[in-house]
Amino acid sequence: MPHRQWYYQQNEQRVGPIPKDQFAELFRTGQLPPETMVWAEGLKDWAPAFKVKGLLPEPIHNPIDDYLTPMPTYEQEASNTEKSVAIFQENPSALSRLAAAILDTVVLTMIIFSLFRVATAVVGTEDPDRFIWTVNILSTIAGWLYFALLESSQVQGTIGKILLGFAVTDLGGKRISFLQATARHFAKILSVVTLGIGYAMCLWTEDRQCLHDKIAGCIMYKRR
Repeated sequence: MPHRQWYYQQNEQRVGPIPKDQFAELFRTGQLPPETMVWAEGLKDWAPAFKVKGLLPEPIHNPIDDYLTPMPTYEQEASNTEKSVAIFQENPSALSRLAAAILDTVVLTMIIFSLFRVATAVVGTEDPDRFIWTVNILSTIAGWLYFALLESSQVQGTIGKILLGFAVTDLGGKRISFLQATARHFAKILSVVTLGIGYAMCLWTEDRQCLHDKIAGCIMYKRR
């Protein structure tokens, strides 16, 4: 299979041939859904990509999922596409997003306070510059992992979003990857440096997306 040249159907047209590695990258980056019809020499007929053994890349493991329900297979995701669209139909208002952000700020403040105590015990306060540098680094990592791990997990949202019934999805209403969640988190820097206009964009964009949502290809939905 690694040496085969693959074809796939898109917009009722046949595309290809392309090598398996390039083909897998299209699925890994979300450019093709797992139910895409594919064919290569040696196959009797066209078949959904998720039914071809070894063709699709293995889903990236998120450690948060160890404490949640099992991650769905490509076949399950394909069969649940219409269900996802039905579950996620309404976008939260700007005030609702602000409320979720406030709740997350409270949670992160508690986490950072714990890190502050850890830094005090490990580094000490004799060297203020080293102490502040350590706290800043730990806080940055904690904030990144808090948002990226939870938003890319099966719950699809941080604690603030979960409490208010929100979920972060890709443009097709599906779960985002850890890399996509990471991009969304750090893209918030641009939403801030634009004097808050990046955040205010959710007031007039079609799907109430902020700047960081658009950059990462994400949408926030309210669960039905």
